[in-house]
Amino acid sequence: MMDFNAFSSLVFAKGKYRLNEMEIFYSSRKTLKIEVFNQKVDNYVVSDTEGVALRGVGSDGVGHSYTERLDEESAEMIVEEACQNGKFTDSNERPLFPKRYDYPGVVRKKPDEMKEFQTEEKISMMLNLENEALKLDSRVGKIQMCIYEDSHTVRRLKNSKGLDLEEGSSMGYVYLSVVAKQDEDISTGSSFRVFKNPKKIQIEKIAREAVEEAVSFLYARPVGSGNYGAVIRNRVFVDILEGFIPAFSGLNAQRGLSFLMGKEGDLIGSPEITIIEDPFMEEGHCSCDFDDEGYKTTKKIIVEEGRLNGLLYDSVSSGNIGSSSTGNGFRSSIKETIGIRPTNLLVEKGTRELNKIIEEMDSGIFITEVAGLHSGLDSVSGDFSLQAQGFEIVEGTLGRPIKGITISGNLIQLLKGVEEVSDDILFGIPGDGCFGAPSIKINSISVSGD
Repeated sequence: MMDFNAFSSLVFAKGKYRLNEMEIFYSSRKTLKIEVFNQKVDNYVVSDTEGVALRGVGSDGVGHSYTERLDEESAEMIVEEACQNGKFTDSNERPLFPKRYDYPGVVRKKPDEMKEFQTEEKISMMLNLENEALKLDSRVGKIQMCIYEDSHTVRRLKNSKGLDLEEGSSMGYVYLSVVAKQDEDISTGSSFRVFKNPKKIQIEKIAREAVEEAVSFLYARPVGSGNYGAVIRNRVFVDILEGFIPAFSGLNAQRGLSFLMGKEGDLIGSPEITIIEDPFMEEGHCSCDFDDEGYKTTKKIIVEEGRLNGLLYDSVSSGNIGSSSTGNGFRSSIKETIGIRPTNLLVEKGTRELNKIIEEMDSGIFITEVAGLHSGLDSVSGDFSLQAQGFEIVEGTLGRPIKGITISGNLIQLLKGVEEVSDDILFGIPGDGCFGAPSIKINSISVSGD
């Protein structure tokens, strides 16, 4: 097996007379996953993967190919496949590769703090987490999931214009889900932490949060159908924001696949809503200096006091409108073509604590969990319909638990109805980006229940 430098040089040599421009993207990922059950390690997986993706611009179009082997035969193969695949793509949608002089040539490598925490310590921590959860309340007798995962990723990017970039990052998460039972009623609760340094995890807090949530939903039942003033918990708002992120893609808007099409410059939310993308956040788990095309990432205010300033673009979608990439062209894997996604996307927090906001409400509901995100969100129309649970709000306090309801509406309608944003910002487990949001108070939401 060759190293990336030798392999990329070979690919450039083999494609020199067949492709006009080339871009080689390398990704390696080392992952450790531990699952415990009944005070034993139930699943232990270590994976170490690497691969290369080639994007080549030829006379016919743009061709994509990839390989997980770095040798001479594979170099020949990915050049041939890129040439052949380019015959079937839209010749008008061509990427613009950045030049070498666009960057100062600084290579930034983030430290891997995972290495300071040995595997035995990670296993011990998870066993302790399971044990801690089981001893907190006699009604919790079963652990549904107790998972630890960490990963270290390295990206390399070279193109035929001389660009050569490298960046590494590490992150991990702990997730706990428990089951509570009293008489014949059963409920679940969960908690998680995303981290860069596992030594900073406080397992007692994770266990307590999961157990308290599970126990609090015993004997939950629906409320009547109607429109309710509501508070949406930070964790739920993160899920909704992440589910609608395809709508913020400039390419989707150009194709008529986003409810934000033609709304740049318009009000899409109340003055309380400001949404920021910040690729340089110290605590951000998707922080990076450049995207997977080699364009520099930038901090930007996407929605400012309710007004949509702009969408996210890669080099193809920005080229369609005669503009420049916003540094949001990323791959989900080497097997996928470039897509558009954010780095760290967050709703700016407010100044007051959540309990202070709830205390001022005469009535309403506090939505703490939603389900059906994959099928219940429509980024073309902006509509949503989600199963939900939470609590009644009665004279400024949380009342009985609620489940078996469906909340529905439209994201723009929801954002315009935001009356206050709390200070309890939370970041979810990263997927195609890292998303953070505080809890929000809204004037009304449609509920289907009894």
